[in-house]
Amino acid sequence: MKISMRKLSTLCKRDFYDFCRNPAIFISILVPVLFVIFYKSLNLPFDHVSQPAFLLNIGTLMNCCMCGLLIASTTIAEEKEKFTLRTLMLSNISGIEFLISKLTLGFTITMLGNLIIYLLSGNPVSNMPGYLMGTVLGCIAVNLISAVMGIVSRDQASCSILQIPVMMLFLLPPMFSEMNAALRFIARLTPLNAAMSIYYAYTTEGKLFNGNAAYHYLVLLCWIVGSALIFVLVYRKRGLDN
Repeated sequence: MKISMRKLSTLCKRDFYDFCRNPAIFISILVPVLFVIFYKSLNLPFDHVSQPAFLLNIGTLMNCCMCGLLIASTTIAEEKEKFTLRTLMLSNISGIEFLISKLTLGFTITMLGNLIIYLLSGNPVSNMPGYLMGTVLGCIAVNLISAVMGIVSRDQASCSILQIPVMMLFLLPPMFSEMNAALRFIARLTPLNAAMSIYYAYTTEGKLFNGNAAYHYLVLLCWIVGSALIFVLVYRKRGLDN
């Protein structure tokens, strides 16, 4: 399938302008960063190792859930509600072109937030390669899942109903996985837990690819490939229906 760079560039520019005009989404990207800054100022009873790890874990999970799962799904649902998606389909925009344009915006903003959170958390810069590797794959996965939520939703209202349980599923089990076995099992199946586990494996072994991380790479790959296939199939079905 050929991808037109001219169409892709136009779609990305349009998505960026739409994002700047949506204050609700724009504010949501600031919440995780402000949360980390606020908790860092509280002087919680952590040692110099535990506090950076806590801030990084909760900040990354919040950022990926609020940005990664929100941006693509909301913008796609908005286009469906305003019937601009049908116009794009009739303009011979392929599912891959449309998907890449949405992923570009969501991925860039989510990764920028992750980078800021890492620097604010106080973790050593030497561990950043492992963090970036894990969160790059995690961001791709959650943005693809977000795109699927947007394309299967009827409008923004129905999309918001989908967003909340998915956010809770991806946020709460990894955050409280140490509390019981059930949460730990669910967390091992989520993309964000896999992304952070790759980082933790890197901090302990100093390698991006090792036995401990192999399972987590597989989890991320399944989410990425599965979500991409679902999106393209649903987009194609919508186009045929139109």
